[in-house]
Amino acid sequence: MLFQNYFKSRLNRVKNNKLLLKNLTYLSFLQGINVLVPIVTLPYLLAVLGKETYGLIIFAQALIYYLVLFQNFGLNTLAIKETSIHREDKTALSKIVNAIFYLKGGLFLGSFLLLWIIVQLIPYFKEHETLMYLTMWMCLLDFIFPKWYFQGIEKMKFITIINTVSKVVIVVLIFTVIKTEKDYLNLPIINGVGALISGLASIIIIFKNDKITFEFPGFECVIGLASRAVTFFISDISIAVFSTSNKVIIGVMLGMAEVAYYDFADKIVSFFKMLPLNIVRDAIFPRVAKTKNIKIIHDVSLIMGSYSIVIIVLLGIFAPTITVFLGGTEMLDSVNLLRLFSLSIFTTHVSNYYITVGLWSLGYEKIFRNLMIYSTVVFFMLYGFFWSIGYINIYVLAAIPIFVDVYLIIHTYLVYKEEKLI
Repeated sequence: MLFQNYFKSRLNRVKNNKLLLKNLTYLSFLQGINVLVPIVTLPYLLAVLGKETYGLIIFAQALIYYLVLFQNFGLNTLAIKETSIHREDKTALSKIVNAIFYLKGGLFLGSFLLLWIIVQLIPYFKEHETLMYLTMWMCLLDFIFPKWYFQGIEKMKFITIINTVSKVVIVVLIFTVIKTEKDYLNLPIINGVGALISGLASIIIIFKNDKITFEFPGFECVIGLASRAVTFFISDISIAVFSTSNKVIIGVMLGMAEVAYYDFADKIVSFFKMLPLNIVRDAIFPRVAKTKNIKIIHDVSLIMGSYSIVIIVLLGIFAPTITVFLGGTEMLDSVNLLRLFSLSIFTTHVSNYYITVGLWSLGYEKIFRNLMIYSTVVFFMLYGFFWSIGYINIYVLAAIPIFVDVYLIIHTYLVYKEEKLI
C-alpha cells in the first residue's frame, strides 16, 4: 500500500505538468510513427527482398550511421538545451539555429567526401557503391530535419504532422514501387523522398512562421557551439558502439542473413524500448535543463522501470508468436535473440534517464563525458575477452551492450550517491 501511494504520487506529479504532457502526447505520436513504419513494412520487405538483400540494406545503413554521427557531432542534444534556454530571445535563438545549420551543412559535405574515400579504398563497398551513396539519405535527414528546434521550444505539433505525412508517403511508395528483389535500390530513394518532405517543410516553419532570421551567426558562435558539442559527440560515439557496431561486425563475420535476424529482433524490441524512451526523454530533457528539477528524473525512472519489467515478461512468453506473425517461420531463429534483447529494455531505460538527461542537464558534463568513455572501454574489453576465447556469436554480441548498461547503472548510482543527488 505504501509503494502504491508513492507510485501514484509520482505519476500525478508528472500529470500536473500540462506543457510536459502536451509534448509527451505529440512525441508519443511522432515516435510511434517512426517505430511503427519499419515494423509495418518489415514483413513485406523480408518477403520481397529476401533475408540476404534485406540484410545488405541494413548493413549499409549501419555503416552510414557512423557518418550521421560525424555530421551530427553531438549538435542535436546541445541544440535542444540551447533552444530551450533561449526560446524567449529571438536574437539569440536565431544565432543558435543558424549556427547549427551552418555546422551541419559543412559536416554534410564532409560526410560525402568521407564516403567517397571509403568507397574507393574498400572493394566490397565499391561493389555496392550505388547503395552506399543512396543510403546517404540518413545524413540528409539529419541535416535538414530540425527536430531539435521544436523539442527545445517545446512545440511539437507541426513537426509531428510533417513527420506523419512523410512516413505515410514512404509506406505507400514501399508497397507500390518495390515489387521484386531487383527493386532494392528503390528503398533508400523512397526514404530520401521522405527526408526531403520532412526537412523542407520544417525549415519553412522555422524561418517563415517563427520569424527566425537567416543570417551568418559569426565564427565565435559557430566555433563555441562546436566546442561545447564535443561532449555529446563522445556520448553518441559510445552509444553507436553498443547499438550499431554489432550489425557491422555480424555482417562482416557471420553474413547478411544473420544481420537480418539481428535487425528483426532489434526492431521489435525497439518498439517497446526506444519508442517510450525517446518520447519521455525528449519531453523531459528541455524541462530538466531549464528547471534543474531532479525529481522529474526520479519519478519518470520509477514509472518506466516498472513498465520495462512487464514488457520483458510478456516478450518472453509471446516471442515465438510475434516472430512468426511479423517474419514468418523463416525468422524463427530470432526467437531466443528477441528474448535476450528484451532485457535491454530495462537497463537502457534506467541508465538513459539518469545519464543522458540527468548528468548533462544538471551540469555534470565532465562526469557524463568520462562515463561514456569508460563504457566504450568496457565494451571493447568484453568484446576482446570473448574474441580471445573464440566465443563470438550473435547471442554474445547481443548480450555485450546489456553488460555495458549494467556497468553504467552501477557507476551512475555511485556518482549520484557521491554528489548527494539521491
